[in-house]
Amino acid sequence: MGYDFANYNEIFDSLSFGSKNNAVLDLLIEPGFSLFVKILKLLGLGFYVLIFVFAFFSVILKTAFFSKYSAYPFVSLLIYFSIAYLIKDMGQIRHGLAMAIVLMSFVFVFKKKTFAFFLFVLLAFTIHASAIAVIPVYWLANITIRPRYLIAALVVLFPLLFIDLRPVFLSFLGFITLPQVQSKATFYLYSEEFGSPLGLNISVILRVLIFLGMLAFYQNGKNNYSFYPQLVTLYFYGLFLYILFNSVSDFAIRTSDYFKLLDCIILPFFITLGKNRTQKSLLWSLAVLYSSWSIFKLLSDNTFLQEYTPYRTFLTMDTIIYSHHKFI
Repeated sequence: MGYDFANYNEIFDSLSFGSKNNAVLDLLIEPGFSLFVKILKLLGLGFYVLIFVFAFFSVILKTAFFSKYSAYPFVSLLIYFSIAYLIKDMGQIRHGLAMAIVLMSFVFVFKKKTFAFFLFVLLAFTIHASAIAVIPVYWLANITIRPRYLIAALVVLFPLLFIDLRPVFLSFLGFITLPQVQSKATFYLYSEEFGSPLGLNISVILRVLIFLGMLAFYQNGKNNYSFYPQLVTLYFYGLFLYILFNSVSDFAIRTSDYFKLLDCIILPFFITLGKNRTQKSLLWSLAVLYSSWSIFKLLSDNTFLQEYTPYRTFLTMDTIIYSHHKFI
């Protein structure tokens, strides 16, 4: 269950080799996802096999990354559950799997393995078109950028939060030749629900604070992790995308979420900076509060509750009952 569950079910029913619907759907659906669905149906496998396979690889790949690069993998899983699992891996499954594949591509950024990086990003792109935004990071991450220049760039970018750039984005639509990218970009730009500006919000403030924390402990990070400079650049690029596409909410969210997932290893790194048990406990508590706030934000969204109410969990029960009585 979750966001887009019914839509995916409908797409699954419509796609098959030789189907009359394929011509239209192939302009809207990424080729990797479309091919996988068709193969499943050719083998006589149902929709829930698709759900299982996507969930399995999404969770396994992300967990493997956290296990390798996180100082506290359990904290990473807690953060992952609150910022990605409930929405991406239980609803927006294509984006969830693309995020997992891109996360693994970052391993090749750290190791400077060009072919493997582009292979993984291409694979992610065939699942979700937004992964194309990840391509520039390979060159950016291998350029040494001093923290003061990153801060200066952030200051220059910040006013874009208050400028509507949708007319600029519209002018670039004609230059997009990939049908899946062009169709989705057009939809989001003209959509009131998915194309509205985000503006200055708590999410961008938290991202900025985390990024500044990374810069504040830059030397400490370099001393402990060989990949820390690349990690800083990756996170900055995600922040750049969130601010640049702020005028179109889904542009900003879909492209920057690949890098927001790095919170899962960055926040545990901050915990390692504690000099004693008290400081570490305080920093751990802040990570828990961050996760709690992320879940609270979801539970305060009626759209989210409507999609997840079949679970009737203790997390949503009180809110569901309240919303039901209020509706009556």
